[in-house]
Amino acid sequence: MLSSQQIEALFDSWDIPALGRDYIEHVRSREPARLVGSGRTRNTPERFASQRMGRVIQAESATVEGALVRMCEYDYEILEYWDQPKAVPLVITDRRGRRQRTTHTPDYLIIRATGPTVVECKTRSGAEALTNIRGEDWRFDGNDFSFEPAVSYFSELGISHRVWTPDDRSQLRSSNIDLLLAVRRWPKNDIGEKWRLRITRYLATRMIASISDLHSELHLPDAGVILRGIHDGWLYAPLDLYLLSCPEDGLVALTARDFELGMETLESYRTKSCHPSRSRCIPNLAQASIMIERKKELDGVSEPTRSKRTMRRYKALLRHSNGDVHALLPRPRPGNRLPRLTADHERFLQESISANHTNPVGRSVSASYLLYKNAFDDKKALGELAESDFSVSLNTYAGRLRRRDQESLAFAVGGKRAANSAANPVDRRHASAPTKRPFESAQADHYLGDRALALCSSGNRRFTQRPWVSVLRDSCTGEVLALTVGFRAPGRKVLAELLRDCARRHKRLPESIASDCGSDFESTFYESTLALYGVHKKDRPSGAAQVWRRIGKAIRDTQDIYPMAARWINTQ
Repeated sequence: MLSSQQIEALFDSWDIPALGRDYIEHVRSREPARLVGSGRTRNTPERFASQRMGRVIQAESATVEGALVRMCEYDYEILEYWDQPKAVPLVITDRRGRRQRTTHTPDYLIIRATGPTVVECKTRSGAEALTNIRGEDWRFDGNDFSFEPAVSYFSELGISHRVWTPDDRSQLRSSNIDLLLAVRRWPKNDIGEKWRLRITRYLATRMIASISDLHSELHLPDAGVILRGIHDGWLYAPLDLYLLSCPEDGLVALTARDFELGMETLESYRTKSCHPSRSRCIPNLAQASIMIERKKELDGVSEPTRSKRTMRRYKALLRHSNGDVHALLPRPRPGNRLPRLTADHERFLQESISANHTNPVGRSVSASYLLYKNAFDDKKALGELAESDFSVSLNTYAGRLRRRDQESLAFAVGGKRAANSAANPVDRRHASAPTKRPFESAQADHYLGDRALALCSSGNRRFTQRPWVSVLRDSCTGEVLALTVGFRAPGRKVLAELLRDCARRHKRLPESIASDCGSDFESTFYESTLALYGVHKKDRPSGAAQVWRRIGKAIRDTQDIYPMAARWINTQ
């Protein structure tokens, strides 16, 4: 963080007005304007333990704001960054075109040597929707989005305003930055200089190499030397192309220019060595077996099992493809795909599904189908449907149900929890990158055992109680990092025992821990303890708690919990 003298010198170099200075000083001296959360949405809030800022930085979403926070933490050109700065009054235009006053809280205030910037984070789809709905306030110039009321307000303060939208590579870049930030906490030693000279001499002759090749050919003790070189800058690796935690995929070079030349060489070699006719498609095993069998029948190796017309078609395919055997691969031949139902019948069918199946009664498919069939007979008797229309079968009715949005159907029948269970998975382009390293991320949760344990007995009476099981599970390997069993309800003492058990077993803690929004996980003690040891805290979305179902299933599937609990009770 900057001292008071350093920030005053920056104010003088920026020539910022007094209102802008007061705004920045207010942000730097006060707590965040608000606490972020998930609410009814499915975002995962995060408390990022920043070593550069010496404080916890809030991120409203691990995939949007969290990616920007990691970029700010890794970029040395950024001097400071503050979350949830002071709210400002704005005059906006609503979707009906009416002007109204409101308050606006930006996401971050970023301070560089070139000047301060206020940043608003939006997904690209969300920003595009705002430009369509509120086009007078939100603009798109072909490259960047802008929020015009905020731009005009902060321009009077001498502060620039920017709308930041993540791209398709943001999650890959964020995962690599997480790894390099972990490298930043490693202690430095003099042995690394010896390996640095070897790596430099090796890459000077080969220009580009993978992390796995460097590790195996130079007999490095581990990949830590290479990662340290990428962090310190004497090795170059693009953070948005390859995952550094996968040594076989990650490529490094001495400079960015060497990396570009090496990639051009690899592309030219790949183009010359690959035959274009052989790279048309890569069949699976079933398709390849059919292709080989057809070729054998054409060559006379096996007896033909198809008609002469089909054999002539196979020969024509080979002739037109210049003998490429891939032409014999099976291809889908769809038939007549025109709908058989009339427009009135299709409309009535959809209305029947909405009326009979999307209600809290929770009818089965067969029950709602019978209601549809009876209503269809009544409508046809009244002449509201054509004489050529016939009621669809049960399979067709069930198929129409499967085409409907399952999340909205489940919400109408069973509410929000049922809708979360039936929701489609998140698009991988917008989801967090999967964990590839142990201790990169872990999940913590509590579970009240479904079996009662015998504590003691007095005469014919036996005193039993169900134990609480607390588990810390690694997201990459699925292994249980720490486990505590007791009869005390979950609280800060249980969480302290869980973290201590992990530290005793593995001599370290995970880089981030995800948990639900229970009172014990939201306590000041728990958040302060994680921040003290540099562990990032992620909150599972309270509006869609069932999207994190794996940790609960892992606890229930653990077969050795009860023998472990019994051994624990016998030692007390």
